[in-house]
Amino acid sequence: MKVFLDDERSTPDGWIRAYWPDEVIRLLQAGQVEVLSLDHDLGDDSRGTGYDVILWMETEVALHGFSPPLILIHSANSAAAQRMRAGVESIARLASRQSFANLKVKFYEEEIVTVRGGVQNSLNSLYEKFKNEVSLPAELAERASPPLLLSVSDKWVNAEKRVLVVGQETLGWDFHPGDYFPDLKDPIMTFADFQVTPSSVAALTAGYRDFEFARHQPGNYNSPFWRAYRSVRSSLGEDVDGAETAVLWTNLFRMSLDNGSVYENGSSEEAALIREAGSALLRAEIQVLAPTSVIFFTGPNYNEHLYAQFPGVEPFNLESYEPEKTSMLKHPLLPIRTFRTYHPAYLARSGQWGIISEINAWNQESD
Repeated sequence: MKVFLDDERSTPDGWIRAYWPDEVIRLLQAGQVEVLSLDHDLGDDSRGTGYDVILWMETEVALHGFSPPLILIHSANSAAAQRMRAGVESIARLASRQSFANLKVKFYEEEIVTVRGGVQNSLNSLYEKFKNEVSLPAELAERASPPLLLSVSDKWVNAEKRVLVVGQETLGWDFHPGDYFPDLKDPIMTFADFQVTPSSVAALTAGYRDFEFARHQPGNYNSPFWRAYRSVRSSLGEDVDGAETAVLWTNLFRMSLDNGSVYENGSSEEAALIREAGSALLRAEIQVLAPTSVIFFTGPNYNEHLYAQFPGVEPFNLESYEPEKTSMLKHPLLPIRTFRTYHPAYLARSGQWGIISEINAWNQESD
């Protein structure tokens, strides 16, 4: 029996659903569980979390010789997931010190598929909520593009270093039947289309994946932004192309306006409305994705929008750079290694491209 403990995500095919720790513990006591996949936050901490199941198994292995199942973690709570993984490793050591290495390898190999599905499912839930709850004025919704929605790969989930690159704006982001998603029957050209098209979340995440970071757009591929993006991938020892990556991309503005820049085409009120429509989504994505590093290639002209999306964010000095232009950023939702610098187009024009190499090098340093 495969048991899936979760309060919100869809149950994978072939798994038995459980909602609370006591349900899982009863099944474990009956000796029926071969594989167990655990979420941490279950909606009511007074009834326990996934970590309580880990603690129960650890005690039973230590005191009563309990034989644990294969244990997987699919929690989006990065701190809790780390604690749960430590508990799983303790269980493995207690169960069999001689075979611990094999157990650990099996654990992580199996975890990749389950966690990736969990991360993408969590993102898709955010995107469906965004789709159903965000309200833009009707005229603005017809002028705004569909939103940028991310797709994660196995490499992202399994990587020790995960870098989220944040640019300024999403430009020219629309979809036609046959572009990427075979079930798309009608074009998704505007934010209004996105909100009324039944398969729009699936279509846009498929579009993100198949876009492959401008790989199929020769004119865009060699732009400064995408050259900077590929330099980050190269610094992690990755192939610079392909959808399998530990470097994802998003933007401060998730939608464009009038097929171009919100910053240039919109009034200050319109820009604020579009920015705020995506602000909560960006913050929630970061919590789900748990990047180990974030790089804002946004430039000082977008500081207003950056600070509005992360209230209370604190820039602090990075070497001798001016902190309002190139700095590290401190905020509860951002990882320790969060950098903010100019857009790569400006860095290329001003002869300061070396800042990107420096950020890549700082990312490689040990904490």
